[in-house]
Parts: sequence; C-alpha cells; structure tokens
Amino acid sequence: MTSAATKTILVVDDDRDVLSMAEDMLRTMMRYTVIGTIDPGVALRHALMPGAIDLLLTDVAMPLMGGGQLAQEFRQLRPNAKVLFMSAYDVLEVEVYGVKLAPSEPFLQKPFTMDGLQRAVKAAILHGAPRPRARPGRNGATTTPCPLNPMGPSRSMGRVGRYPERQPPETQVRDGVLGGARLRGDCRRLHLPWCPPSRAE
Repeated sequence: MTSAATKTILVVDDDRDVLSMAEDMLRTMMRYTVIGTIDPGVALRHALMPGAIDLLLTDVAMPLMGGGQLAQEFRQLRPNAKVLFMSAYDVLEVEVYGVKLAPSEPFLQKPFTMDGLQRAVKAAILHGAPRPRARPGRNGATTTPCPLNPMGPSRSMGRVGRYPERQPPETQVRDGVLGGARLRGDCRRLHLPWCPPSRAE
C-alpha cells in the first residue's frame, strides 16, 4: 500500500478552527500532504492545477457552496480521487444538503478525534478499491468472494460465503441459510456465473 506521505488531501471547511485542526492532524500526526482552504471555489481551482489529489475532505454545510455540489464538480475534474464528507449533522440529516451516502461509504462525524479522522481517511482512500482476484482453492478449484457475503465465509454461514467457479452449486451450497428458490432468485438477480436449476428446468 502507498504510504501516507505520498498521499495528498484537499481539505475544505468554512470554520477556520476546524480546518486548522484537521490540517495539523493530517500533516503533523499522519504525515499526509495537505492543501487547506475555507473557499470551495479555491478548492476547485486546486483541482484544476497539476499534481496529485488523492482525497477531498469537505464539510457538508458551507455558505459559499455546499459540500455535495463541491464533491460533484470535484469528481468531474478528478474522477479517480476519493471524497470524504464531514459534518456535525448525522448521515441522515446531511441528505437535506444534497449528500446521499452509499451504505458502505465512510463519513466523518464532527467533532472528531485524531483516531477517528485517521480511520475515516484510510477507509475513504480504500473505498471502492478493486476486489481481490480469484485465487486457487482446494483441488485446484478457483474461489472468489461471494456477493451474498463479500467478507468471506463465516461460522454462522458455513460454506455459503464462497463458491467455486464452474462447479455445481450443490457441492458448496446446502439447503438452509440460502437454498432452493431463494438461492435461485438471488444468484440470478446478482448475475452469478451459475445458478441451481429450477424444477421446471
């Protein structure tokens, strides 16, 4: 993984105290390269300039331009960069300001600690990263993470958490947690490479 020292974070907050604190934490304690501004327009001008910007860390409610609009315009200029929203409002309240977070999208709740900031920044940088490639399993079979349980197999789900490519589903999936018609419906909806046949088939 790329070290923090090679990552550049653009921080935008209209509160100078919060901006200064975030800059100090990121630059001094975490060794990131930091660009800070209270003006979203200035942030967009930075996005137009040469040089890397790996993450936009922006407040949600700002008088000159909301964080949602800023993120939208920033993503057009820097499509490969990540965005992390921060706010004193919770994840539901920020929707009023045009920010709708995905279920797994990181969010930084104010007030934050250094540990909280560090965890949120790392999660945001990794968010949306490509999934691991398939790797050999038992007997030479190739296993990939199952979309029904992307974190892998667990004790509660038994062998349902992973499935072999091009192998009959009966060898990995048993009736119970996911079986029968429910499994057929889930795997077809998710376009899995195989599905158990229905009775009509």
